[in-house]
Formats: sequence, structure tokens, C-alpha cells
Amino acid sequence: MTTLRFGMTVLTGVTMLASLGGVAKGQSSVAELLARKPVQQGVKVTTPTAADAATFKAVPISYPGQPTVSGTAVKDASGKVVRQVIVIAGQKKQQIVTYYLDGVEAYREIDQNGTGTPDIFRWLGPNGGKMGRDLNGDGSIDAWDILSAEEASQELFEAIASNNTARFQALLVNEKDIASLGLPAAEAVKIKTRVGAATNRFHAAVKKYSLTPQAKWAQLGTLVPFTTPADAVGGQFDIVRQKLATILVEKAKDKFDMIPTGEMIQVGRVWKLIDGPGDEAGATSPEALDPRLRPLLDELAKIQPPAPGVSSTEVLKYHVDRYTILEKVVAATQGAEQEPWIQQLIDALAAAAEAAPPGNDHYKRLVAWTDQIEKADPKGANAAYARFRQISAEYASKLVGIKQIDVNKVQEWWREQLEGYLKSYGTAADAPDAMLRLAIAYEFAKDGEAKAIEWSDKLVSTFPQHAFAAKARGIVARLKSEGQTFVLAGPTLGTNQSFDIASLKGKPVLVAYWASWAGRVKEDAKQLNDLAKEYGPKGLAIVTVCLDDNAQVAAQAQAAYKMPGIVLHQPGGVDGNPLAVQYGVMGPHAFLIGKDGKVVNKAAQLGVVGDEIDKLLK
Repeated sequence: MTTLRFGMTVLTGVTMLASLGGVAKGQSSVAELLARKPVQQGVKVTTPTAADAATFKAVPISYPGQPTVSGTAVKDASGKVVRQVIVIAGQKKQQIVTYYLDGVEAYREIDQNGTGTPDIFRWLGPNGGKMGRDLNGDGSIDAWDILSAEEASQELFEAIASNNTARFQALLVNEKDIASLGLPAAEAVKIKTRVGAATNRFHAAVKKYSLTPQAKWAQLGTLVPFTTPADAVGGQFDIVRQKLATILVEKAKDKFDMIPTGEMIQVGRVWKLIDGPGDEAGATSPEALDPRLRPLLDELAKIQPPAPGVSSTEVLKYHVDRYTILEKVVAATQGAEQEPWIQQLIDALAAAAEAAPPGNDHYKRLVAWTDQIEKADPKGANAAYARFRQISAEYASKLVGIKQIDVNKVQEWWREQLEGYLKSYGTAADAPDAMLRLAIAYEFAKDGEAKAIEWSDKLVSTFPQHAFAAKARGIVARLKSEGQTFVLAGPTLGTNQSFDIASLKGKPVLVAYWASWAGRVKEDAKQLNDLAKEYGPKGLAIVTVCLDDNAQVAAQAQAAYKMPGIVLHQPGGVDGNPLAVQYGVMGPHAFLIGKDGKVVNKAAQLGVVGDEIDKLLK
């Protein structure tokens, strides 16, 4: 059966929706595709005028070697994609309709069940990154697969504003979530009890805050996530919570209110609610705000994020405008009320520092704030948060326009900074990130593999349940892979056929990881095709692994660059694709495997690997 992968969901078959009837082969007109409107409200997509639409063209899309997959893209007069539909003709008949904003992919609707109605929705690009499912066909999201804390707070705001109990309940932790967290019975009962009272709290919040249609979500204020190690509660995984989060709401023009969300907990890639909204002990209520703070929050809410594609000057201005006000907000608050604003300030300062030329005043300001925060609370979470972003911003600055002769000096400085950070903040929320970066930095240092393995092992032992632990295990596996059996199994791109490299035993195999976003993809593709032409007839097998998250983008790149051999793909990109994670692969990389299935070269260079292949073929 032909399959196409989308995000975390496998699509098996496809046809057009009723509104696009008569397009059985996936080809449709400009008018048909532009008539399609997003099911979900508030999605930002390009909406052309009739005059503009008259200049648009419908361009057919084909997928070589995949006769059941076809589609149509609508492009404007400048060549930017406006709409796109992908059709898979199969047993179940499904489709993907994609919307763009200023040429950037912004939103998708998927009919996975072949009912003629989309049941999976994915917000992308300027719309965020959430992904949800409609389980009963009413057009509303009943379950979330991806949802950040900010997006969860936006959903909560919309539920309160519209008094939509079902929308609120879709945000609550359920039995399946509790089971997936591996919580002990006592802890699970506590959470279930709180969830049971959440709907009543929601109804009370609807009445208390009385949001009108004019009300707008402005932003979410949070603390550092509160992490409880698995062994502390006798569970299987660490528990990550947001104990104090507050939504800033613009109730009317220049009139603001603050709504505590209630406690949130992270379940996979979704932030979910344990409680209903409303004031908690220690939470900031509107009445408790210092009178000096409200006008500052009014100003902050008016600063809108820059649109996609704007100049770097406008992006920098956005961050500067934010940190200028946030500095005043921090000065006007104290204690628990101040905590979420400090992190927002540091984020804005770091973003401004990285957006400006090296040695800029924004970076100097970031350093001054970091020093001040560390002096006030040397071991605090905000001190760790600020210091990590300060050294990361300085590292990024040092790499701008760097000469090759200075690269080693900068990398040595970076390793020293990371080790110093971990000495001071070895258990901080950013410590796993610092350890992973340190392992990577040592891997590319002269004689640094032992230290790369050491830091990877330390990440795994210190933070065994952290998402980066799997990547660290992969780095160790890759660095120790020579002489070991190479393990690789997964679905082929487009056809989704199961593949296991063990089936190629008896042949030398070149395994190359690639991505459409890599600057060297064109060169790598040419070298792979040259190797396939020269050594394929002699017995060399080539397997490539695409690191793109998006299956559609991967298929287009495969066709464009004519990638040879067997091409594997799974969603998740560099950080989440199991095929990349198992060997800690961070980007383009190649392994050379002998006839016995064992790794001969764990870091093969495509341009000079010919001599090694010759030896293996003898």
C-alpha cells in the first residue's frame, strides 16, 4: 500500500474533498483550490483578490516512481506558492491541502480517514506549530498531538472567551496521558482529582473574567519549567510542569487583565492542563499588580512580531522594543511576580544581540543583566537561564565573519565556556543542552572523541529521561561504531516499504544522510550519483537517509537531486527522526559498511571514498 507520512501521522491512501470534486487524479484548477477556506478559525494565509487570482497558475505536481501520488500547486505571478493539494489514490482515498502565507507554508488540513472531511490539522510557519485531530467530524479539535505552552494558553483563552467547554476539556490531561507518563498510582490519583475539579473552575473563570469578542490574547508569562525526577516519585519518567503561568489579556483597547492558567504538565510534545484557570496561591492577580506595571504591559502587548521576510533591521527593532519595556517591567516587580518577566527580558536581549553585528551594545546590556541576576541569586534558575543565553549569544557573534585560522581558537573558547557553565549549573534546565553542545564541540576537536563520549555518557547518566539523552546515546554509538554491525531499518520514502540494511549483507554499502536544507546537498547528490554509476555495477549498494521533517519536501528534493539507491525517511528532522537519533547524526554524514555488515568508516568522505570502496569490492 502506498503511504505518505505527515508529521507524526501516517497517511494511507487519498482523494479530493467534496468541495474539490471531480479531481480524481489530483489535478485541480486555480478557482477550485482558492475556493478552499481553512476549517480552523484565525489562521493566517494568503487570501488573494479576484484580480490577483486571475494572474495565478495551477502547476501539476508529480512524484517519480509513485504513480498513485499526484497534486497541484497554485502559484502567484511572482512564482510563490499560494495553495497546494496532494492526492494519493489508494484503498482509503485521502488528501493533504496546504495553505501558504507570502510563499511560506503556513497551515495544512489532512483527510486521513478518506471521509471527504479533514480530520488532522497542522499550524506551521507564522501560525505556530501545533497539530490536532478532529475525532468526531464536527470541525473542532478533540485531541492534540503537538501543542506548546504558549499555544495551550491561546486555546484556553479562546475557550474562556467563547464559553466552549469541549475546547477546554481537549486541553486536560486524560487517562492515556497519565498512563504514558508512567506515574505511580498515588501521583496519578492526585492528578485525576485535580482534573475532576477543573471544569467547574473553568465555568467560574468564564463568569469572573467576562471576556467579550473584542478581547485578545496578548502573551503568556511563565517560570522555568518545574522538573521532578522520576526516582523522586517512583515513576518511569521525569515530570515536567509549569506551576505558575499567566495569560495577559487585552480585554478592550488599552485595557488589560491577567488570567492564571492553572498548572500545566508536559506529555510528549503536548502541554496539557491539570487544573482549570483562575487564581492560585502565589499567582499574580490583576488586583495585586503594582499600578506602575499595567501601563507597561499595555505597551508590551502592542508590540507585534515582525512579519515573515521582513528586513533584519525590523527584526532587530522588534527585540529592542521588547527588551526596553521588559527592563521597566522587571524593575517594577519583585519576587514570584518578577520571575517570568526576567526570562522574557533575557530572551529579547539575546535575540537582539544575535541580530546585530559583533560587539554590539545589546550584547553588552545582556552581559550586564546576566551579571546582575547572578549576583542577586548565584544558584538560582534565572541565573542559569541568563548565563547560558549570554554565552550562546557571544559564541554566535564570534562565528560571524570568522577566518578559518581563528576557528580552532573560537571552538576552544566555546568548550571552556560550556564546561564552566556546567561546573556552576550542572543540574539546571539548560544543562542537558549544554552537555550535548559540548559533546558535539569535542567531537570535532583534534583528539576530542574521548571527551565527546565522556560528555555524552554524562548527559545520559545525569538526565536519562531527557529528550537529548537519546541523541547522546546515538553519538556514543556512532563514535564507537567501527568494527560493529551497522543497524538501520525504516520505511522507504514515498512507498513506505519496510527496509532493513541486514538484507544487503554480502555487499559493501554506503549509507549517506542528507537534507534539502543542507548547503552541500547538490554537491553530495552529484558525488553519490557518480559513485552509483562507477561502483553500482560492481556490487556497491547505496542507502540514503533524508533528514527533512516534511515527507513532501523530502520527496521533491529526492526527485530534484535524483538521489540514487534506497531512500529512507521518517518525520522528526535531525532531533526527532529515529533514523538520525540512533547514531546521533546532526547533519550530512556518511558511513561505509563492509560485506559482513560491519562499519569500516564511521565518517566517510564522499569525494575520496573511492579507494576504500575498491578494497571492499575485491
